[in-house]
Amino acid sequence: MAHGNPAVPAQQHVHVIT
Repeated sequence: MAHGNPAVPAQQHVHVIT
């Protein structure tokens, strides 16, 4: 359930990855 980067499951609640 990754909103931003589906390759990063650890950032599932962070949809903005800079």
